[in-house]
Amino acid sequence: MTVDEKKQLLQLVLKKIEVNKTQISKEDLMTKYKAAFDALKQDLKEAAQAYMKTYVFDQIKIKKNPAGRALVNKINKRYFDQHLAEKIGTALYKDYSFDEAQYLIDQHKKWIEAEYKKYLQEGEESGGIH
Repeated sequence: MTVDEKKQLLQLVLKKIEVNKTQISKEDLMTKYKAAFDALKQDLKEAAQAYMKTYVFDQIKIKKNPAGRALVNKINKRYFDQHLAEKIGTALYKDYSFDEAQYLIDQHKKWIEAEYKKYLQEGEESGGIH
């Protein structure tokens, strides 16, 4: 799937969540439709992760060497320290806001691109990344 297709899928699942949460009572979602709604929430999580991974990392190639592992660790640390999964989840699941989620993802992507640029420059200077 392309990044645009993943974005469309995420927006479609987000719309289904919004419709369910606004048109079906919370009690029914927690009882009568629990299995189906839980599956829909899982679909939202998976669609968001797939979209973000492709959107953010599509053009980034990190080698499996010490510098590459250090960059991956730095990216993961920031992702967890900034509570991005929770913030993106809140934007999507509670606020039904793709735009808010996209803003958070864009901010993360810009930071990663800056770190990736440093990684490439350091690799070129040491002759290690080509």
